[in-house]
Amino acid sequence: MNTRHRFANHITHAPLPEQVVRLSCRAVLMVVLGLTLGACGDDHSDNGQGAGQNGTTATGVAQKGPFQPGGSAGAVALAADGSTAGTPVAATINTDGTFALPAIDWAGPTQLTMSGAFFNEFTGNFTGNAELQGTTTLPGDADTNVNLFTHFVAARTRHLMATGAAFGDARDQARNELASIMGTNAPPNTLDLLQDNGGSGHQDDSANLLLFSAATLAAGIDQAGIDAMATDFANDGQINGTGQAAFDDIKQATTDHPDLLVTARTHLRNQYSVTPPDDTDGQRPAWAPALATDPVAAFTLSGSLKVGESQSFDAAGSTGDGLTYAWDFGDGDTATGIQTTHTFTAADDYTVTLTVTDSGSRADASSQQLTITTGGTTSPDPEAAFTTSGSLKAGESQSFDANSSTGDGLAYDWDFGD
Repeated sequence: MNTRHRFANHITHAPLPEQVVRLSCRAVLMVVLGLTLGACGDDHSDNGQGAGQNGTTATGVAQKGPFQPGGSAGAVALAADGSTAGTPVAATINTDGTFALPAIDWAGPTQLTMSGAFFNEFTGNFTGNAELQGTTTLPGDADTNVNLFTHFVAARTRHLMATGAAFGDARDQARNELASIMGTNAPPNTLDLLQDNGGSGHQDDSANLLLFSAATLAAGIDQAGIDAMATDFANDGQINGTGQAAFDDIKQATTDHPDLLVTARTHLRNQYSVTPPDDTDGQRPAWAPALATDPVAAFTLSGSLKVGESQSFDAAGSTGDGLTYAWDFGDGDTATGIQTTHTFTAADDYTVTLTVTDSGSRADASSQQLTITTGGTTSPDPEAAFTTSGSLKAGESQSFDANSSTGDGLAYDWDFGD
């Protein structure tokens, strides 16, 4: 017993051999590393804030279009259930919508919020106020851009986290669901309305976002409409409920303004001296209805092209949606309908014109030159015929009757041979 006590006292107070000291340091280091790695985890598992990350800075661009300098940028940690936790960090939005949120002292799932006036790419001026959100993992995510698409993903991500999903799984699911609606491939937080230096596919996705943003403005969708779509998407990964009316209006705006992407790119280029992303594959986004093609007028005719005979006109070869047909025969007469007939009353050259107009009031015209001749209405050659009656005796009257002659407008000239 005493021996054990003396041995313990010896270990406590006597100088330790160098190899023992080194062994102890390694053991302590392994414990520290184990605790650190256990605390960090990944965004698909713990949803926690992890170890402190003093000095972490979140940077990106805030776009609905680009937020005006002086707007507010904020970040706050997300708890495992998707609710906000801890003290937010705030900063001011800078030139071209850029932001930098410094001194973030947590790691893991984070909600970003951008608010303020923004550049309206539909009208070409700064207007209104908006608030958009995004989600990110700090310090892991290199891109923390915030836009309309990240706003939808953030809402869905928090909803899924509230049902027990880990942050990474929830955000992946939300991104995939939005991609199936919008037809995108790149993560929304990597898209940029001002300048996309990625490949053609990534630029197409940024152009997709730009068209959606411009259409939202063209349709007059305000913050309440945007949030209605985000809430609708959060519920089931679809926009098919309370946000559907706003979404339908956005789709219609792309039809009402077929050059909307061109307009938005022009306004951004003029304001920011950049080359905004453009559609490189010639394909409409999955969410946008196909643009109606311009109508094409075409017609055929059949008939003798003779005065007084009916000519037939058929516009079945014309193409377009909801067409109406207007005919001008060049002689002062007109008609409507996909098929019609007309009779010319005088020999001449006539220009027949068909004008078709579609349901979008787009029109096209086609003309043909016709030469109408008299051949079809010339009367048959006249035939002279007559009968006689009388005694056929000298000095007695004889009667002559030419009523059996045929022809139009005949004149009669008799020669009795004497």
